[in-house]
Amino acid sequence: MLSATEKIIILPRGVREKIRAGEVVDRPASIVKELIENSIDAQSTRVICEVDRGGLERIKVIDNGLGMSPLDLERSLERYATSKIRGLSDLSCISTFGFRGEALPSIKAVSDLVIESKLKDAETGFLIRANGEEIVEKRPQPAKVGTTVDVRKIFFNTPARRKFLKSESTEFRHIRRVFVALALENRKVHFTLFNNGKLNLEVPPSNGIKERFKYILEGDIVNNLLTFSNDDKNITIEGVISKPEKAVSGRDFQYIFVNRRWVSNNVIRQAIYKAYGNSLWGKHPIFVVEIFISGTEIDINVHPMKKEVKFSKAKDIFELVYNSVKDTLKSKSELPELDKERVFYLREEEKGFAKQEEHLLFSSEKIDVKDYKGEKTIPKGLWQLHNSYIFASTKTGFMIVDQHAAHERILFDKIIRRKEQLPPQMLLFPLRIELSISEEEFLQGSVEIFYELGFRIKKFSGKTIIVEGIPPFMKEINEDVIHDLFEFLEENVREKGLFNEIAKQIACKSAIKAGEELKQEEMNILIDNLFATDEPYTCPHGRPTMIKFTLDELEKKFKRK
Repeated sequence: MLSATEKIIILPRGVREKIRAGEVVDRPASIVKELIENSIDAQSTRVICEVDRGGLERIKVIDNGLGMSPLDLERSLERYATSKIRGLSDLSCISTFGFRGEALPSIKAVSDLVIESKLKDAETGFLIRANGEEIVEKRPQPAKVGTTVDVRKIFFNTPARRKFLKSESTEFRHIRRVFVALALENRKVHFTLFNNGKLNLEVPPSNGIKERFKYILEGDIVNNLLTFSNDDKNITIEGVISKPEKAVSGRDFQYIFVNRRWVSNNVIRQAIYKAYGNSLWGKHPIFVVEIFISGTEIDINVHPMKKEVKFSKAKDIFELVYNSVKDTLKSKSELPELDKERVFYLREEEKGFAKQEEHLLFSSEKIDVKDYKGEKTIPKGLWQLHNSYIFASTKTGFMIVDQHAAHERILFDKIIRRKEQLPPQMLLFPLRIELSISEEEFLQGSVEIFYELGFRIKKFSGKTIIVEGIPPFMKEINEDVIHDLFEFLEENVREKGLFNEIAKQIACKSAIKAGEELKQEEMNILIDNLFATDEPYTCPHGRPTMIKFTLDELEKKFKRK
């Protein structure tokens, strides 16, 4: 009996064990993770996971790993019993998954557990059965080489925790996500997942991440994954990312691995999203990022379930991830290769086309013309749909280009790449505009940027200005265009990004519009110049400029495959 002044007690062992178990085992998926990681550490080449009712009723993991002796099997169920480390110094160079000696004791504390194991050279295996903290059976057991852990009635002795689990389908979705993560990173292991007795996922050994994904994702998504690798300052990064136009509504297929361990890290995630910029439109990229770094540069012991990792050089990690993803998204290696055919035209035709080229402001490149005739390759089967979308035949199928978004990207790149101020297009009849107070204040703070981009604006009197010149790309100007531009910039743009945003608005208002008819050569120049930009896949605002379709996709649509 405690006195009135005695309020602190030492909790009984049974209570302590259940609290510890909650730190490691928060839902069925965490049990699957711990058990499969143990199987991988045991050098298994085959791992089978069987789940009933979202793991609420049963989780069984079977492997063909090294197995354990009867003594090691008993010790594995004790707290802080591990084969992975021997002392404090080992924590800085851990290369295995399980090392705390927490997983099996924590699982045992909140379930009915049966574990059996057999060494390669042993005559027979050994079985231990536990009910919560109590060991109820220990005996020799005929078994195959490896270990089998059968976990039933999870949280049977902690009903409050079981009450907070989600539906069976939700819990299985978490289990599948864990299973996919471990399968992606451990590509030499054959993984099999059963749900309620039915095969859910079969992932045989594979060489690379993209090949591994073929067994997990739909073919169209896999075909549109971009691979990358980079290294700097003793840090190596590898992975795959989806193209912006293939972004999805959820984050289920985002995986980060550090030294082969699946982790969560905001530094890496933020670097990836920043590299995509505004091209995602509220969706999320698919990515798998693998980082290899010295164990002395990270701390993986910061979370009870080893879900998080800390970097001693977080800034270096951020820059390497950001640059790697950004460079991959800008790469032209994945641009579709157009089918080409050779055509000839006379000198007079070239002159007429030169005027069209100048009028549309596509390219300053001139066509080489021989004395008697010219020769050029143009895409075969190029045509325009509803005067808005350009269809082009490619080596593997076809692509569709949004002509307005494509021209926006071309003009924006021309502005950004400029080596000097844009030359103004002087108006024959200058435009007089009455500004509001806020518009006048905004213009006063940014007049130099407008001048840099080709505007020539003079103050007339009071809040009245005279627009004498506009950027060379702009086809038309009126009072509404200026008011709309100022209003948008005032409400949406900070001073730091003002130049780029004005450039985007100029490109948008100057680009050819949906509904404008283009000739064959104009479409050809548009596509050629789009492919020459730094980021041909998206317009400056992040919308896709093109989408691709393969013959394989078409054949599936027509039920040929």
